[in-house]
Amino acid sequence: MRVVVLGAAGQLGRETVRTLSAHGHAVSAAVRRPPVPAFERTVEIRSADARNKADLCAAISGFDAVVNVIGGGTLKKNDVASTTTTIAVSAAEEVGVNRYIAISAGMVALDWALFKYVLRPLIFRHILEEHCRVEEIVTASTLAWTIVRPTALTNRSATGYFSFTGTATQSVCHVESGCRCIYRR
Repeated sequence: MRVVVLGAAGQLGRETVRTLSAHGHAVSAAVRRPPVPAFERTVEIRSADARNKADLCAAISGFDAVVNVIGGGTLKKNDVASTTTTIAVSAAEEVGVNRYIAISAGMVALDWALFKYVLRPLIFRHILEEHCRVEEIVTASTLAWTIVRPTALTNRSATGYFSFTGTATQSVCHVESGCRCIYRR
């Protein structure tokens, strides 16, 4: 499968590129500026600003899937993820990409009292709102989409297993570590 990764120069983006390459996919890294350190020679580099639709259309054209790992990287109020998602989804629809994969957060589905009444309003309000906006943009699209909701992102080795539940049109993937993915076929 030909996959382009948006936000490939970041920590999560680099790991995504590495993992996709290791699984035999043809991977392109869409980045604003040349990554340091450089990717392996097998990874194609495409220069694109994710806030510019023309750049993104050129960067993702001809690919089977887009993986968007762009995030604000802060708990402060920002709209980096939702702004770039709006542009990326529109570009993917325009150039005919088949699948769109977005990163969200496990907190979107949390309903624990401590989180709901203490942590969400005091600490996570802005980032939660941003993840919810991203999910709304992606699910409203015409694309076949997957939303990954990790509970935590660490620098440790991956662990866990996958199991799937759902209907013919929407499914949920559960990973032992607590990550959830929802997708529409």
